[in-house]
Amino acid sequence: MKKLKLETERLILTEWGDSFDEEKEFLLKNFNNFNVVKSLFNPPYPYKEEDAENWINSRKQSMDKGNYCLKIVRKEDKKILGNINLDTREYKVSAEVGYWLCEEDWKKGYASEALEEMIRFGFKKLKLHKIYAKHYVDNPASGRVMQKCGMKYEGTQKEQILTHGVFHDLDFYGIINKKEK
Repeated sequence: MKKLKLETERLILTEWGDSFDEEKEFLLKNFNNFNVVKSLFNPPYPYKEEDAENWINSRKQSMDKGNYCLKIVRKEDKKILGNINLDTREYKVSAEVGYWLCEEDWKKGYASEALEEMIRFGFKKLKLHKIYAKHYVDNPASGRVMQKCGMKYEGTQKEQILTHGVFHDLDFYGIINKKEK
């Protein structure tokens, strides 16, 4: 099966697993940085080598089931910057999108660029009706990325998720595929 590869002006979004050791080191470095992990929903902290290996190995199964999980790579120097995924497994006609970047590459427009491409892919190639996302209320930068990409605020769910021993409120955003109508 052909590997999924999406491109933007500055980025390549591609499947995990083609540079296993480099990917593992990237995950270990970033998922042991609490500034990165505190805004994510599920990685263990501290993050161990076996966690990274299991995560990379599970991406192929995830892709086969409709969770398009792609690493974000900068074209210029082939540096891995983060991850973006579009998960169609629950509803098939709509999907949840999520993303994260390594801390040194925040505030450079990479998240918006990757998200715009993933929304385009979801609407154009997968023919999705809606794409939605959520973020911790205390991470407004993620909400700004969503807004920049055309997503609209849909509401806040109070104490929706428990991570690292704390309940968090989540802001929800969505975008409807207007071209399908």
